[in-house]
This record gives sequence, structure tokens and C-alpha cells, in this order.
Amino acid sequence: MKKEEFFESVKDEVEKLLPEEILREGKIKILKAVKTNDLVLHGLTVERKTGLPSPVYYMDGFLNLYESGRTIPEIAEIFKDGFVEAWQSIPSAEFLYNLEYDYIKEKITFNIVDMDLNRERLASLVYRPMDNGLAYVYYIEMNSEMKSPITKALAKEQSYDLETLHNDAVNNTIRLYPPCLIDMTELINEVEGRLYSEEKNLLKEGNYSRNEYAMYLLICKGGTAGPNALFYPGVIERLDEFFGFDFYILPSSMHEVILLSAKQYFTEDYLKEMVKEINDEFVNASEILSYKIFKYSYNEKKIISL
Repeated sequence: MKKEEFFESVKDEVEKLLPEEILREGKIKILKAVKTNDLVLHGLTVERKTGLPSPVYYMDGFLNLYESGRTIPEIAEIFKDGFVEAWQSIPSAEFLYNLEYDYIKEKITFNIVDMDLNRERLASLVYRPMDNGLAYVYYIEMNSEMKSPITKALAKEQSYDLETLHNDAVNNTIRLYPPCLIDMTELINEVEGRLYSEEKNLLKEGNYSRNEYAMYLLICKGGTAGPNALFYPGVIERLDEFFGFDFYILPSSMHEVILLSAKQYFTEDYLKEMVKEINDEFVNASEILSYKIFKYSYNEKKIISL
């Protein structure tokens, strides 16, 4: 069965299973969406008669279940449960319709993306490029499970001031996702979600237990969006002080970056190949930060891409 046929078959089967209160809202349809790293995903949504937004629940990941032998009805049952949960968690109509700046300004955050990997997606979004090939992308945090990118169309419609938006996004992201630098040798017995540790955080003043031959993990609270922390005010200055030398920045994923002193005996070609291998074999396509590696120049006091 071709991919498009699979999506249509799942849609038809899910339509038979959804609760009547959802079916009354409008027509079920498949949407294509360009996500992070220009990944095109297929999602199921309900086009509501009222015009209110509806959750989009993505179908692409269910292809693996079909290829491993699960039937369309079995997949549709699993999918239905996820869609209903997403439907129930959608923000209130008041929130969805009230997107004036004063109402959403404390909910704006940012993520860092690679511009080369996101050319198509960035065409419709508000973003701020950097000299190193990365860019800020801005979001409205709807709730703990959902955030929506700020499009150029929305910013124009609501007359957002982009400089104010950027400054608020930085302040909110720091507040919601404080940064943490941890020696990777400390992580042997840790699990994802528990990596953030105030006690072990080497970004705190007074924590100077630097090992020139260790690797360090930069993350944010919640175990996500670690690359953002490189661009928090004061963090790169603290890393400059901590390393006291050039250091490499390896994009492990959208969730964290690995930092290591340039005094280590690794060639840049080796590090580039290592990042490529990790991205290709271990990281979900939507969670790849970049195939580039970066270097902080102690003399120039800036991050450069290699």
C-alpha cells in the first residue's frame, strides 16, 4: 500500500471510531504541514464549522506499525485514542482567538533552528537570523503540551513589534527553561528528564570543576531546548570563563548540545563525521539541530560555524 493510500485508509477507519461530539464539529480531513527541518508530515484534523482551530494529530509515525504487521483497524484504534486526547487538551476558544500582544506576551518563547535545514518552513515564520547559520524562531506556548509558531501573517495581522517580541521571547524562555551545564561523566546513572540539576550545574558561579578532557552537556530545565541556552544573555560569557580556551559545540539534537575543549585531540573532520553519524542513526529527523559543528573562539568572543 502506498503512503497516501495508507493515510486515507486510516482516516476512513478513524472516522468510524471518533465520538459523536467530535464528529458533529465538522469535516475530517488530512493536512500536510511543513515542520522543523522542512519535514513534511500528514495530520488528521477536524475542519470545524465554527472556524475554531482543531488539533492536528500526525499519522506518519504509524506507518511503522503497518509495516510491522498491524492492521488498519488496529492502528485506527490507537490513533483515535491519541486524537481524542489531543482534542481534549486544546486551549480555550478565548485563548485561541485572543492573540493581541498584551494577552500572549508572557507566553512567547524561542527555539534555535538551522537555516539551511528549514528554508521552506522559515518562509512563512517570523525569525531572526544569526551570523553562524542559525536562527531564532518564535512560539506561543498554548499549554504545557502545545506551542504554535508565530507566522508572518499573524504578526502582521496583530501588528506585533518584532524587537519587543524578540526581547520578550528571550526573557520568557530563560524564565521557563533555565540552563544547566553538566559533566557527562556525572550522567551515567541518570535518565532523561532528570538531567537538570542545580547541585551539579557548572554554570553557577563558584562551580569551576573543569576537566580539559571531559565532555559537557548543555541542557535546559525539562531536558529540552539546550541549544537555546547558548544564546541566553550571560551564558556564553560564563562558558568563556569556565573553559578559558576555544571550545567546540556539537549539536547532539534540538534538546542538548555537547561542549568540549579544543585542547582535546579530536580533528574537526572527526567531530563533523561523529555529528553526522549521530544525526543519521540515532536522532529523529524532526529533532536534528544541525549537521554543522560550531566553535567558540576565545579570542574573538563569538560562535562560528565550521
